[in-house]
Amino acid sequence: MKKKFLLLIMPVLFYLQASGQNWDMLNSGKLWSNLVITYNPNMIDQDLTTDFVKFDGDTTINAKDYKRVLQTEDSTMGNWILKGYIRETISEGLYFRNLQGEEGLLYKYNVKVGDSITIANKANFVHDLILIVKNIDSIQINGFYKKKYTMSQGASPINEIWIEGIGSLKGILRCGWIAAGGSGKLLCYYENKILMYKDTGYSECYYYTRTSINTINSPDRIIEIFPNPSHNEINITAFGLKRLKVYSIYGSLIDTIDLDNKPEITLNISEYPNGIYIIAPDGLFTICQKFVKL
Repeated sequence: MKKKFLLLIMPVLFYLQASGQNWDMLNSGKLWSNLVITYNPNMIDQDLTTDFVKFDGDTTINAKDYKRVLQTEDSTMGNWILKGYIRETISEGLYFRNLQGEEGLLYKYNVKVGDSITIANKANFVHDLILIVKNIDSIQINGFYKKKYTMSQGASPINEIWIEGIGSLKGILRCGWIAAGGSGKLLCYYENKILMYKDTGYSECYYYTRTSINTINSPDRIIEIFPNPSHNEINITAFGLKRLKVYSIYGSLIDTIDLDNKPEITLNISEYPNGIYIIAPDGLFTICQKFVKL
């Protein structure tokens, strides 16, 4: 019987240099299970969608060698569709080419703390994105150390985390992805059908259902906003929260709200520029709400 090995996060015992990285992302035995969570306006219900991604099948485009990127939302892992193409260079990183012929750097290899990385994720968005490497430490997978990279994205409070050879913890094709009212997660990662990584916050490697957000978050941590949209003021009800922060739709911090244990407050937004904003408890975007300033 094959043994299953789960990822174990270990303390950092020594400083890891950026040299000697081993990503090897085009191994055909790799398989990723990726979760997308979409929060509904009442913040009670959520839509969960899981997709599986693998790289398989050789092809050549413009004299460059690629693997096909295949994706399915089928729990039996059938009905694979072509998502795009992927190629890897050890000196640079992993490139994704979409079906429209646009190509961009998805993962940068051989980085060190302080480096600025420009990512052009053609799988999920068009605009280039700059990540700053804040920290490099280690985790242990199946008895071997892998580097873990923590990166920041401008003023956004959400860190981007990559694991060497596995990819982003937001999902293999969702590095740098920020979605208001939703989030992405790497649920599980396999090598040759052996489970190597699993997000311990979830019991399964596949979800495709509408369910209660309370299965993941405490039921008393809910944010309500009225009226929405608004020109001048909004009333915010926040259960069990002490502080809220307001972010732009791009993740920039706009305001900090101390609730002082009050269940409801009124926020003056008359000086805010018109647009969409996100309210979250200290950057916890998995419990958030949007409002529109008119």
